[in-house]
Amino acid sequence: MIKLTKQINLSNTTKNLYEYFDESLLFSSLLNDVLDISKIKGKQIIFTDDSKGEFRPIEGWGTPVAVDAKEIDISKGKVQNLVAVDSSSISIAETEEGGIYAVKGGAYIIKNGETMLRKLGPIAVYIGLSNIKSIESIIGGKLGYGIVIDKQLALKFVRNVIESMLFKMLINEIEEGIALIDGSLKDPPFFLGRLSLAYMMEKYKDKINFIGISKGTSIKALKAFYSSFFDEKRKFIDITDLVYSITKNEFGHKYLVKLDETSVVLRADIYYNDPNESFASLIRSDKLVKGYPESLIGAHLLSLFVSSEVQGIKALVAQNASKVLYEENMRKFLLGYVR
Repeated sequence: MIKLTKQINLSNTTKNLYEYFDESLLFSSLLNDVLDISKIKGKQIIFTDDSKGEFRPIEGWGTPVAVDAKEIDISKGKVQNLVAVDSSSISIAETEEGGIYAVKGGAYIIKNGETMLRKLGPIAVYIGLSNIKSIESIIGGKLGYGIVIDKQLALKFVRNVIESMLFKMLINEIEEGIALIDGSLKDPPFFLGRLSLAYMMEKYKDKINFIGISKGTSIKALKAFYSSFFDEKRKFIDITDLVYSITKNEFGHKYLVKLDETSVVLRADIYYNDPNESFASLIRSDKLVKGYPESLIGAHLLSLFVSSEVQGIKALVAQNASKVLYEENMRKFLLGYVR
């Protein structure tokens, strides 16, 4: 146990900090503005936990601005073939010049009223300095060395590739209809050439209605609109201009939508087609579970790793490696069990 030779006086430390910052007009103004907790008086709050996803007030925030919420006319939709795709990726091991990842994709298909399930993987993938140029050559894209040194970027890359492969196969199978994507329609931070979502959406837009469905949004300005949906009507709000004023690399038109009588509001991106016809066709073609497409739930479950798959990939990797080194967790080594 470490024994402190001198007790720290937090109140004096804080006072000294204030005195130091007060010497600068900039810091003084900053302190007065952002550190004045009394500014939340009269405001509604909910407590959050970043480890548990997005939180929403049960009865909404209230709508500070007038919005044009349009009711979905179900009669304008039609039953269509549908494919929903999702994927997951995990880090397996590291080498001195790259990393080994596992990726798995799942697809839920509805064709002529019949449901089919498909899986692709799990597949072990190696990305390192020795093969990054070869990967770029194969896919006809530009990746950069970021995916070699950034684990999260590499995980996103392998997910993008397997989802594109699934869509490429299954779009030809359903011929025409709806393609559901988990998340928003946007460019990744690397160029995938003919495997890119942008390339496929433009190529098949006359046959396939590409719709991206997000369970939540990181754009706080959109959450003010949630209270417009607290009735039993299916409806949507066009938020395209607002989204494009805040984010980049987006495709298509952006909406907040409620697909059934529940209070669940989703963000939906539609690449090319009419929003009312798109939402009405989705409602008629897919089952909804608490307002969320069942096909996306099915695709997500199919893409999840089970422990036996992970252990099998690790065994395969160990057989092909020249040596498996002992590892240590530097955080635990330096800090013990302090989180």
